[in-house]
Amino acid sequence: MLIAMLASGTSKIIWPFYYLMSVLSYSILLPPLVMRVAVYLLPCVELVSALFLISLRTRAMGMSIAACLLVCFTVIQTRVVLAGMYVECGCFGPYLSGSVGANTLGRNAFLLALCVAWFVCRIGATHERRRARRPSV
Repeated sequence: MLIAMLASGTSKIIWPFYYLMSVLSYSILLPPLVMRVAVYLLPCVELVSALFLISLRTRAMGMSIAACLLVCFTVIQTRVVLAGMYVECGCFGPYLSGSVGANTLGRNAFLLALCVAWFVCRIGATHERRRARRPSV
C-alpha cells in the first residue's frame, strides 16, 4: 500500500500536465469545484497517506486515508465504465497509464482488500492482546 500511494502521489507531482489532462477527462462526471480541488489536493493526500504508512503509530490513519481514496477512485471509475467512456486512468503517470476499465477496477478492489485485511488482522491482534492480559479465573 505504501508503494502504491507513494508512486501515485509522486507521479502526479512529477507529471502535472499529464495528471491535469487525466483529471479533465473526468469532467463530465465531476463538478468543476471538485475537479479544481482534486488537481491540487489529491497528490498531497496520497503522499500524506504514504508517510503515515511508514510509522507504526500512524499506520492506521494511513490505511484509513488510503481506503477512503480507493473507495472514491473506484466509485468514479465505475461510473466511467458504466457510461462507456474512454478515460485515461492517470493513476501512476504516463508510463503506467491505461484506460479505466476492468483492470483498474480490479487493481482498486485488490488494494482495498489489502486495507480491509490489514484492519481485520489488527482487530484480531488487539483482541488477542486483551484476552492475554485478562487474569485467569
